Amino acid sequence: MKNYQKPKINFVQWGITQRCNYGCSYCATKGLRIVSCKKQAVDSVSPYIFLDKFAKYLSGSWQFYLCGSGEPFIAPDFLKIVKGLIKMGHQIGVMTNFSAPEKEILEFCKITRGKLFEFGASLHLEHIKLDKFFKKVLLVKQIIGDKFSVHSVARKGQVLKIEKIARVFQNKGIRFVLQLERDYTKNNIEEPFVNYTRQEKAVIKKVRRRFYNKNILKFKGYSCWSGSKYFVIDEKGDAYRCNPAQRFRDKRGYLGNLLKGTFKLRSRPITCHYDYCYCVEPISLGMIIDNQN
Repeated sequence: MKNYQKPKINFVQWGITQRCNYGCSYCATKGLRIVSCKKQAVDSVSPYIFLDKFAKYLSGSWQFYLCGSGEPFIAPDFLKIVKGLIKMGHQIGVMTNFSAPEKEILEFCKITRGKLFEFGASLHLEHIKLDKFFKKVLLVKQIIGDKFSVHSVARKGQVLKIEKIARVFQNKGIRFVLQLERDYTKNNIEEPFVNYTRQEKAVIKKVRRRFYNKNILKFKGYSCWSGSKYFVIDEKGDAYRCNPAQRFRDKRGYLGNLLKGTFKLRSRPITCHYDYCYCVEPISLGMIIDNQN
């Protein structure tokens, strides 16, 4: 094994809860969710108990990206958890549907001042009034600046409409991230996205920096720091080296359970076992090593 240089960032993607107050027809994580969007069952335990485990198993500073198959702001003790992570020396990122009361969101911005690396607000036209969403966006953008972004799924048949909305945000200096819609009519990891028309693809490429496809995302056989400098963990404590490993419940990518005391990070980069990788963070953070040449 070559002595590859380690990425400078330690990154954990924490699915802090499965509960969600929305029921989007195009939800990218509905296949992973156990608790229905419509069933607001109370979490069995507060994710606050994870803090002691993070302190035990993680050394140094990590970027905690609070997201997952549910809505982070409705997780029990959410703001208390954010305060705890920051006190431990970690940085915070969040992906939220932006439905939390304005007061709570502003409190989050206050708590994470100087420790926030990303705030993503998902735009779900099925559930919101655009004018109210826009006003809230402008308020938060004024407070946290360039760390703020709006995300929206490019629904097939609605691409032109969403592109016009994107321009409104962009004209106000707000970063707009267009996400590709997944196709749930087939279980095909090679072509997971809907079949957009040529016109829709052209429009999407105007908003997105890259139009990911299977040729760009073919990393099988590459070395990757996922499992060492990056991992994903769910609300039950089960940790996997990356999203594909979690999605397929692959034992080769299982890192153990944090709450049960079986969690263990890898000490070096491991070969990717998957034909295609659709988890953006390892790619953007430089976790994947091009050792194919």
